[in-house]
Amino acid sequence: MKNLSKAFLVIAVIGLSLLNGSTTSIRVNSNEKFYLSNNTFFSPGSDVFVNLNSNSSKKNLFIFRLLKVTKPFDFFSKCQLQNFNSNFDVFNDGKDYLLQYTELVKEWKERFSGSGYYNGISVSIGKINRPGFYILQAFKRDQVAYCGISVSDLGLIYKYSHNQLLAFVSNSKTSEFIKNCTIDLYRNNRLFESKRTDKEGLALFKSKESLTSFDRNSTFIIAQTDSEVVLSDPYFYFQDRNKYIAYIYTSQPVYRPGQEVFFKAIIRNTTGRDLLNAANENFLVTIKSDNNKEVYSSTLETNQFGSISGSFVLNKDAELGIYTIELTKENINCYGAFTVEEYKKPEFEIIISTDKPEYKKGDYIGGKISAKYYFGSQLKEGKVNLSIYRSTYWKPWWYGTENAWFYKDYYSFENYDFEDHNLLDQFEGELDKNGEYNFSYLTDDESNNEFIYTISAEVSDNSRRTVYESKDLYVTRGGFTISTSPDKHFFENGEKVELHINISTPTNEPVENDFTVHINFVGKSRQEPIYRDYENEMMLSGRTDKSGMASIEFFPSNLEQGYYNYIILAEDEGGEEITSQGFFYYGNGKYQFINSPPSPEIITDKDFYDVGDSLIAYIYLPQSNVELLLTYERNDFIKYRWIKTYNNSIVIREKLDRVHSPSIDISVAYFYDKKLYTQSKRIGILNKENLLDVQIEPLKETYQPGENAEYRIRVTDRNGLPVHNAELSIGVVDESIYAVREDRDDNIQTFFNSARQTRAGVIHSLVNKRIIGNSRTATSDERNYFGSLERLGFGVCYFSGYIKIPPKDSTHYGVLLINEENIFSTEVGKDGYYEFALIDEGEYDLYVADGSCLALVGKINTYVKKYNFDLKEIQNKFIKDSIYDKSGETKDILILEERYYEQHSTNTVKVIDSEEITRLPNRGFQNLQNEIDENYLEARREVDLLIVHFGVLTILRIAWV
Repeated sequence: MKNLSKAFLVIAVIGLSLLNGSTTSIRVNSNEKFYLSNNTFFSPGSDVFVNLNSNSSKKNLFIFRLLKVTKPFDFFSKCQLQNFNSNFDVFNDGKDYLLQYTELVKEWKERFSGSGYYNGISVSIGKINRPGFYILQAFKRDQVAYCGISVSDLGLIYKYSHNQLLAFVSNSKTSEFIKNCTIDLYRNNRLFESKRTDKEGLALFKSKESLTSFDRNSTFIIAQTDSEVVLSDPYFYFQDRNKYIAYIYTSQPVYRPGQEVFFKAIIRNTTGRDLLNAANENFLVTIKSDNNKEVYSSTLETNQFGSISGSFVLNKDAELGIYTIELTKENINCYGAFTVEEYKKPEFEIIISTDKPEYKKGDYIGGKISAKYYFGSQLKEGKVNLSIYRSTYWKPWWYGTENAWFYKDYYSFENYDFEDHNLLDQFEGELDKNGEYNFSYLTDDESNNEFIYTISAEVSDNSRRTVYESKDLYVTRGGFTISTSPDKHFFENGEKVELHINISTPTNEPVENDFTVHINFVGKSRQEPIYRDYENEMMLSGRTDKSGMASIEFFPSNLEQGYYNYIILAEDEGGEEITSQGFFYYGNGKYQFINSPPSPEIITDKDFYDVGDSLIAYIYLPQSNVELLLTYERNDFIKYRWIKTYNNSIVIREKLDRVHSPSIDISVAYFYDKKLYTQSKRIGILNKENLLDVQIEPLKETYQPGENAEYRIRVTDRNGLPVHNAELSIGVVDESIYAVREDRDDNIQTFFNSARQTRAGVIHSLVNKRIIGNSRTATSDERNYFGSLERLGFGVCYFSGYIKIPPKDSTHYGVLLINEENIFSTEVGKDGYYEFALIDEGEYDLYVADGSCLALVGKINTYVKKYNFDLKEIQNKFIKDSIYDKSGETKDILILEERYYEQHSTNTVKVIDSEEITRLPNRGFQNLQNEIDENYLEARREVDLLIVHFGVLTILRIAWV
């Protein structure tokens, strides 16, 4: 094989052309862009590293400078913190440098080859012993990028409510609180408020306006200790919560087009701990149809009770569907709804009656369907369609109790007793002359579940008017059900254990009956139960009284610490065994965490309390000897304090009053081993003093048409005492309306006394660790702020020149500089001028290219700064060197570019090997450097011919013929 002369390289490019544009502009190749990123916080004394990402495949020389922020307050108060994890820089609003607040720690140089923009190279910085905030400054020719490095074991935790923020600084490894520091809250890059922490290391900020109004891009916290500065997550924001809630209702659930709609809203302000009357405030009320068409809009002012009311008349051609009532103030919205239908009031009603209110499995259900007109007479000759459904049933411990509505809301049990709804059978028939239809159905006797059977009846009269009705029946395994709960969830060693048992019929009639209690050890944790070879730890017995209630009390002896399951067993009159079960925790001392990963657990002695009760809570932690923040939260912080633990558990006791009702969250938060540990427990607290009893009594049972109806309304408190100055609203509605559409309004007791979301948000400074700095063109001030880069061998220069181009040559040309490590390219202007900006100093091969061919001009050294040449002379020399040897004979090679060489080519070559490297897009000269950059530096040293033909970059190895 015969090698080609090093004096030339032919690249035949078919279909590639130079792009038009300014030829004298300085272009930064995309390969020169890079960015730095840091994904962690470092402890003092640890090995520090930063990721470097670049598209360039060649080995580039980088100069690195490690800077330490010496005046953190000045630096961070002027720095654009919102750009930390997108484009960290040392500019302030693009105007002022912040390098004046830093000092040079060290500087060094390294060469790196890019591994793709998404695959980083690790830049080792070494060990940093002094805590603080550092900055890595990286130069590559004319480009510079910055990346922040936090070297500290301190972290910042902050919790917020509607208009309060509670913050503290602690050692993120050991949890130790920093007791003497300043915490500054910035808003819109201005100091909003500065607080000195109290003796426990806590600082509470209060704002007159909601924290949700703070701009998330310009709100941050800076905490300063005696020697360090800790920053909040620059992207934290305050989760929005409604300042107002509103109970919105209408006089009836459904209206016809043309009817007058009466609406009312009771509005409360949730800013503080209590629900306050939103008195004398304006709200925009907007009502829209199902198709979002506005039908009513008005601004109404609330009265002293915080309520508004109004009415409007629907058009006779009003759209049908669900209408929305929207209250708006300060971009806060509350909603209600009603329905518009072309309904026809039912003229008769259906009554479903059964021979018993409840049944045992295997019983026959005997029943009767009857129908009568609202004016009193029986409906005769009606058609009946009867369907029977079955749903599984479970009776919670609170079912049937006085405050079941409160417990149900707390547990969020919606349709708690209807897990399924299966159709069992259907029947058809007719009402007899008495307007009745009798039926019977045999219940299932195989299953051991409890069920609700639903009898659904559809009756149609001769005018094809149809009315629906349904009735639920309990079908249970035995004659009663059992519900149970421990007096507390947690009993200390040696403390008396008390278990409550209730035996009643499914319709809540009390049952006197004997029972036994079987107590079994579950394990250290309910998440991973263990099983003993023996059956029971303890067995007790008892009997319920006339109220169906019983309590079992005992003092445990030799019980192991942990969770216990207890089972109540009782037999009904037919010998059927009925069971129910519950759990409690027994013991104290060190708690064993079996669940993984371990997290704090809060165990309260009860889930529900009344105002005036005492709460006991046991808080178990995965670690011993930690410092933590304990908070009681309800819209804001009722109480907060620092706690130091000496083992892995603490016990707290609190007397509950009205400020805690209807619910509070007990919460803990702390750092340990550079992780945030937090847990909350919601507690329901019922304030019965908030509940009113309303009695409505008509003065007469029956009124004649046109007669004025009078009612007596009596309002009393829970003690039966009269309540003065109570606002009332009353509506008189045709009973048959509710057969068309049920009332969609919530229970008003539940609405204003529910255990709603009141938990304070928790954010910490370790949550968002990523800091990114993108490269940009460096200024001379940056390059020389800590001394000239050239003294480290980082020589860069400008290099330019003119090419003499033949007058009639309209080809677009480019110039390339190539050596073992770099390829630089630039375009040539129409006047022949070319320029390179801030390239590495050194020796290069200079090539001229037109998008079809690449010809070697010669070797140059960029220290000459300028180099001019004649294009025609270079082309002629290139052809001569390519075709003829030193003796003037034609070389034995077929040149592929016909435009220059077809008249000279008489010999041929044999291709013995070829390798297609890549298929190139048709993008012209300005991308030519990018296309050959990855392959050329190695290929040029070992191949005979490198060609681009029809967009395919190919290496040819040839032999002479």
